[in-house]
Amino acid sequence: MPMGDAGTEDISGSSPFADGKPILLDGFDDRHLYLEILRWLINPDIDRIDLAVSFIMKSGVDLIADHLEIALQRGARIRFLTTDYLAITDPDALTRLLDLADRPDLDEGQLQLRVFHDPKVSFHPKAYLFRSTSSAVAGGFVGSSNLSRSGIRSGVEWNLGVDQIGPLVASFERLWTDSRCASVDARWVDEYRIRRPPDSAPRIPPPEASIDVEPPRQPVNPWPVQIEALRALEETRIQGFRRGLVVMATGLGKTLLAAFDSNRPDFCRVLFIAHREEILRQSRDASRTVGVVRRRLERSSMGGHQAGNGHRLLLTLL
Repeated sequence: MPMGDAGTEDISGSSPFADGKPILLDGFDDRHLYLEILRWLINPDIDRIDLAVSFIMKSGVDLIADHLEIALQRGARIRFLTTDYLAITDPDALTRLLDLADRPDLDEGQLQLRVFHDPKVSFHPKAYLFRSTSSAVAGGFVGSSNLSRSGIRSGVEWNLGVDQIGPLVASFERLWTDSRCASVDARWVDEYRIRRPPDSAPRIPPPEASIDVEPPRQPVNPWPVQIEALRALEETRIQGFRRGLVVMATGLGKTLLAAFDSNRPDFCRVLFIAHREEILRQSRDASRTVGVVRRRLERSSMGGHQAGNGHRLLLTLL
């Protein structure tokens, strides 16, 4: 089977290492690192997962996010170690991981994120380590793949899978506790966005740097029906009305419409109320997309967490 996307991959089987010998994942004949990552994430024996990669892109996180949830639900501890080297790591990818770490329904597990920062030192490990604290089950993959769609699923990459990962875990622990590593939270991500060059700005890495290039995200613009509603809302405000109601059919983008309308300097706080957490998450994501709020200025009462003062975006369940 040629390299590329395959929408019906089978990840139900185990991931054995025959005779203790390393296995090569080179993208041919379904030998994708992506499939192995998914298999190990759903392995019920695995409760320790460590990933060290040069760059994390949202396309890679999106591929494995559902399976990260499965691991967290069974109580796994997951640690991501990456770098801001060359400012290539995607802040949206870090935010997606922080969202998982903060999910109240996933608090049986633990997801931690750290960044190696040293402007004078490149950071190029690519290791995916899985192990159990209650059995001898363990496996790891080391090679060329960063956590991106091209890195783990569609690109030309070489990775070796091994079942003896003791030295790799020890090296990961040494990096994890290195003084040059910092914990990542919402404030760190906001500051990183500010100092990171725009997607359109050229970034010329040194010749030895191996990077995953993703196309810049296109700006989100309102649809014609949303523009019509936004104009109507603006007209009511010009007429002195302080309240308004929009009624739209399903699928016409009410959530994005609310985000567009809320993206005004005169709106100090925005409250989203819904009866399902899924809808609140969509509202939060829409608000981020159009620039209403940065993550550290959000506050949610999902899962019993109470909203407080000083937050611009409030999300709450009925």
